[in-house]
Amino acid sequence: MPDSIPITITQQTTLLSAIDSPDDLKKLTLDELQRVADECRSEVIKLVSVNGGHFASSLGVVELTVALHHVYSTPRDKSRSTHFVVIEENSEIGGLGSAVIDHLNAAGLHRSVLKVALPDAFVTHGHIDDLYRSLGFDTPTMAARIKQFYTKGKR
Repeated sequence: MPDSIPITITQQTTLLSAIDSPDDLKKLTLDELQRVADECRSEVIKLVSVNGGHFASSLGVVELTVALHHVYSTPRDKSRSTHFVVIEENSEIGGLGSAVIDHLNAAGLHRSVLKVALPDAFVTHGHIDDLYRSLGFDTPTMAARIKQFYTKGKR
């Protein structure tokens, strides 16, 4: 089995096909970022339907990746060692964000941590995009939260 599978973008005239680097994401509006995330998710589903495999974890990371590349200029950002963003498609209570904070405190490292996670609450059924949007777990909302956290830390 090959180490990687070439991905051919199957949609015509997409935003995704115009992205050559993370810098291209910085030029997009928040609505366009959501379209890029939607197109990425669609391509992952198509790829897995042809080649097989699991894709649930891949779908949860799409919004995260798009939002982070929109806000940060990796690896050029200097504040990345003092500010941490933890995004998890799970409850924020007792999740990865809490573990990161506990680990940093135990090591004596006092850092700012932004936890972006799903609320510990009952959520009605519906389309995943609508549910994410209503919970603030969509690309535009996450990008805005990360940007606010990041710029607040630079003061």
